Amino acid sequence: MSMEYTYFRKYIILKNDYTNISNINPKGYAKVEIRGNKGIINFNVENCEKEEYYRVYLLKEENGQVYEEDLGRIFADDHGRLRRDITLNLRELESKGFSIDKIDAILIRRGIYVLLGGYIDKDNKVLDRSIKRLLSEEKQEIDVEEAFDLLEEELIEEEKLIEEEIIEEDVEQDVQKDFHLPEEELIDEEIVDTVQVLDHQEQEAIEEEIIEEEVQEEVFEEPSLDKLEAAEDNVGEGTDLQEEEPETTVDGKDPYMESYESLEYARRLHHRNQMTKYILSILRFFPQVQPLKIYLHNYSWWRIEDDGTEPYRGFLPYYNYLMSSDYKYPFLHNSATCMNQIRKYGHYLFGLYKEGKETKYYVYGVPGKFTQEEHPFKGITGFNTWYDSLDGIGYWILYIDPITGKVIYPINPMVPSY
Repeated sequence: MSMEYTYFRKYIILKNDYTNISNINPKGYAKVEIRGNKGIINFNVENCEKEEYYRVYLLKEENGQVYEEDLGRIFADDHGRLRRDITLNLRELESKGFSIDKIDAILIRRGIYVLLGGYIDKDNKVLDRSIKRLLSEEKQEIDVEEAFDLLEEELIEEEKLIEEEIIEEDVEQDVQKDFHLPEEELIDEEIVDTVQVLDHQEQEAIEEEIIEEEVQEEVFEEPSLDKLEAAEDNVGEGTDLQEEEPETTVDGKDPYMESYESLEYARRLHHRNQMTKYILSILRFFPQVQPLKIYLHNYSWWRIEDDGTEPYRGFLPYYNYLMSSDYKYPFLHNSATCMNQIRKYGHYLFGLYKEGKETKYYVYGVPGKFTQEEHPFKGITGFNTWYDSLDGIGYWILYIDPITGKVIYPINPMVPSY
């Protein structure tokens, strides 16, 4: 096919040679019509799974690599029939590298479950290679919710280990510094090792024996009469009896608080690293892109196709910053929201900004022009930076600190004048 045609129509027979869904025998066709820079694909399929959905992908092969363009979901009715028209913007497709004359095939699937596929012109085996890649990833693909649950369990276990290690180090340092622990009160290491492997009752019995031995061995100094009289005089003068103040460092900080703060920071740092690993494991299923006109060093971007109709299904961390921003503030009547923009343009961006090997920020990009009408909530939720994109629309950017989970507000916001 060529963009030179002002009108083009073609029927594509969708074959079930690649179907790996049991108990169905689907069949159907797709009709492609092109008029100028606009097009439409009409799907007519039967014998699908009843009341189930699938996604439509355009396939192309370039330099031995198979690429997909997701056109969205299509639904089968309660009789297993599928009727749907999908409109095409040829200029938008071309900006993504999917010019109409380079598209090889159409594939209908749900995850790794293939319904039908068909070639637009000739059979160049791109469907075989695409499906082979899907099946090879079947063992690695993990459901997003299940992956998140597993991650939470791992984080909890590893945080416990970190806390135990830090506490043990603090105890060892306190003992070495003679931190209010006289040497005669330290229990022999062999006794400690023995107590750790006994049950609760045996531990209590051993502790009672140790206490009795220590009481018998202790020699108390008999207070002199002068000391008793001095103590009585002090009490008579109204002197308050106070407990010994906890030891502090030279700068007046509580060493216990310092231990707590270092433990909390270590926990947050570990959580960030594990969360970043989880994010990268999920983002490998989405195309990595460079959508901006200017190249931002140390940034990595992924395009997430989303029609904005099911915001509760967001699977990336802090997605609620996009979802909660959909709330209509009474003093910002008719202002743009993140969900408005995502529904309008059909996608959003997720990015990572790194300094060295460490992830410094999580970044969300919501598509929108540099206008008051498309500025999400006029910036009060954090979208105060805008970059132009290759397609001429642009993105409003939100920065999130992965350690604290808080929104970072830029010192010099890049927003339209109000």
